[in-house]
Amino acid sequence: MTNIWLAGLTACQLVSSKHWCNYMEADGAESRKDFVHKIALCKKESKETKHWLRMIAKANPHIDCENLSKEAHELALIFSSIILSNNKKSDINLKKK
Repeated sequence: MTNIWLAGLTACQLVSSKHWCNYMEADGAESRKDFVHKIALCKKESKETKHWLRMIAKANPHIDCENLSKEAHELALIFSSIILSNNKKSDINLKKK
C-alpha cells in the first residue's frame, strides 16, 4: 500500500463521515429513544473519524491531524454526555411511574 493510496482512502472515509447528518436527524427525532439512538450514531462516527485521522497521520507524517483528532475526540465526549444525560432522564421518568 502506498502512502498516497492510503491517504486517498482515508480522505474518502472522512468525507463520507455522517456524524453531522446523524446529528441533524437526532434534532428531528420522533422520540427520546430515537434521539438517543441517533446521537449514539454520531458518537460512533466521531470515533471512526478519529481513527481515520490517525491513519492519515501515520501514512503522511508531514500532515498534522492533531487538532482535528482532538476535536473528533471532544465531539465523542459531548455525544457520550448527551446519551448519559438522556438515559438518566429516562431512569427518573421510569421511577416516577
